[in-house]
Amino acid sequence: MTRGSDQGDTTPTQGALIGIGALSAATGVPSETLRTWERRYGVPVASRTDGGHRLYPASAIDFIRLVARALEQGLRASQATRLDIVQLQELTSGTARAEQRFRLAETASPSTAPGAVVLSDVVVRHEHRALDACFQAMLRFDRLGFDALLVTERERLGSIEFMESLLLPLLFEIGNAWTRGEISEAPEHFASEAIRDVLGEMWRRVGVAVNAPVALLSTLPGEHHDLGLHMAAVVSVQAGCRLVFLGRSTPVKSIARAARDSGASWVVVSVSSATEAGEARVMLSNLRSELDHQISLLVGGVGAPSGLSGIESFHSLTALRARLL
Repeated sequence: MTRGSDQGDTTPTQGALIGIGALSAATGVPSETLRTWERRYGVPVASRTDGGHRLYPASAIDFIRLVARALEQGLRASQATRLDIVQLQELTSGTARAEQRFRLAETASPSTAPGAVVLSDVVVRHEHRALDACFQAMLRFDRLGFDALLVTERERLGSIEFMESLLLPLLFEIGNAWTRGEISEAPEHFASEAIRDVLGEMWRRVGVAVNAPVALLSTLPGEHHDLGLHMAAVVSVQAGCRLVFLGRSTPVKSIARAARDSGASWVVVSVSSATEAGEARVMLSNLRSELDHQISLLVGGVGAPSGLSGIESFHSLTALRARLL
């Protein structure tokens, strides 16, 4: 969670403005999660460039690191993001007692977070209840209940909001719980399979014209995390693309050959944090060189590198949809 905290002198100066990718890299919090926090709780506070890109003050790094540390100590994001930086420092200090931490989190006003935008309490409570209900269904291995919750929230929120507001935070919570040793691999595998089935059904049920432009979707060799790829598939079919879904761990040359043979306009690659950053950059550069120049290579996910020549990075499902339309 806080892998960015050991980067030493690579941290930007406090007066600088940084993009969401830099904020994610410095704090270890995925870009998707930062966007969810901004949408739900109004933090971190971003300004916008003329092109619509988010820019954050470098001071947000310390705040987000402390929020992440508070989550590791058992608080919810809805609690931790309500606190100011002094309260977070007190809360995460080694001398703070558990009851003191939770008292701070429960009594803090939503307006105490710097620049916070207070969302509807009804909406926030509903989303938290849904996430908590899914987590508890996972712990009980209640597949019928878990599936019913996902379907209900999908119908209530719509596809992209469902994935960004429920699935991504849920997966983040599950990953944190596993990292802290609070759950074993079995519940995580159970939830992943259930989510994969729901997402697969979402994109397979969409009818697309046979002459629609083709989007080929894959992960890189050695990458076995494909839930992000299924989310990209949902977005792609809703943008009117015909899919060639290769799935997990496909060799670079095979991806390029399939893209040529299928007449793909786009190759979409999902990269998780499980893929080492240097390896991802090499493999993606190799893939770019293997692809015909007219095929666009789009890369997203927590582990997606940026700044590679001829490769476009997308940092949200909404951004991917806009690119494919």
